Amino acid sequence: MIGSLMMCVSVVILLTGMLAGIVMGIQQDFTLAPAHAHFNLVGGVLLFLFGLYYRLVPAAGTTTLAKAQGWLHIVGAILFPAGVAIVL
Repeated sequence: MIGSLMMCVSVVILLTGMLAGIVMGIQQDFTLAPAHAHFNLVGGVLLFLFGLYYRLVPAAGTTTLAKAQGWLHIVGAILFPAGVAIVL
């Protein structure tokens, strides 16, 4: 359950991050490039890999700790790049 959710959310985050990169490229303004990179890596790639692990090892994904990690990662994948963008 949590693995599927993490994988679906990661695809949405990755597509959003890629769209942000395309917009930056079109505008030739790369001020937010670090936020874009963190959004793609933390939100897209890492979230997908954790979700894939929980899908491949179903027993690991049923624990309370796995569910907490999944939800915290989803929230953090959005807040962390937002914080980087605010700092920039």
